[in-house]
Amino acid sequence: MRYSPAATVYNGRTLAKKHFDVEPMLNAEEATATLTVYFSQAELNEYNLADNINGDLPTGPSDILGKTSLRIIQFHGVGTAPGNYPGTEVVIDPDDENIVWNANGNYWEVSFDVTGFSGFYLSSAARAVLPVTLVHFTAQPVNSGHVSLQWKVAQQQGIKSYVVERSATTNNFIAIGSVMANTQHEFTYQWIDEMGLSGKSFYRLKIIDADGSISYSPVVLVSNIKITTSYYPNPVQSLVNISIEATQNETDRLQLINSEGKTITTKKVDLKTGNNNVTWNMAALPAGNYFISSSNGLFPVLKIVKQ
Repeated sequence: MRYSPAATVYNGRTLAKKHFDVEPMLNAEEATATLTVYFSQAELNEYNLADNINGDLPTGPSDILGKTSLRIIQFHGVGTAPGNYPGTEVVIDPDDENIVWNANGNYWEVSFDVTGFSGFYLSSAARAVLPVTLVHFTAQPVNSGHVSLQWKVAQQQGIKSYVVERSATTNNFIAIGSVMANTQHEFTYQWIDEMGLSGKSFYRLKIIDADGSISYSPVVLVSNIKITTSYYPNPVQSLVNISIEATQNETDRLQLINSEGKTITTKKVDLKTGNNNVTWNMAALPAGNYFISSSNGLFPVLKIVKQ
């Protein structure tokens, strides 16, 4: 654990002055673990006072909205400050249920899964400053191991091209294709990776400006694992049952989203090879349309009608 002199701003994000550097003895790039880091309420309050860019972190134990805003920024490699870590920057969105106020110790416990070790900084939901407005950037597995990448941009004046880059480990990205920028004000692009990796793949866009300057989109994850799903009842009044058939072990986070696109809650699932059953209690939710999505893009979005 280390402390910077004060909160800093890097790539359009405010980063708390308290941060953590973790490096295992072996396999630093691909080692996996669940980390738990700790913050006092005073440290979160100090962050909120310093930050005028992003959403507030929790202002107290009952602040549910603040929990949804909390992010951990992971910088791969060995470094001493944002900007001198040699690896990729990854934004980690911990499950809300893993952001816990410890009433006995009067501190926050934040737990999250990681691949690779490095520097971990506390921040809140934000987007990196890009030369275009990136409306969305998604990656979804399609037929025969292919991966479909789609992105929609606006206000892209001066952009020359978009280079699609891929990595198997959130580090060492390589270019696999490029798309020339369209001259329209708003446009949707698509690129098909016809040689998608087995298991997990990480994608990002390298955005090249007409003057040669370069910026990068956030990293998106796709898991090229065969998944089939079924769910019942639909419409539902209380419990919805989801059956997920997986061809290999996989950890995922499911998101329950309302018709306005707001994430209501999340659920971590540890899928095993074979059939997996997941239940979601929707009894307390108002009637309407809801959607369940896989954070790893394992299956298409499920539409649920709540009566």
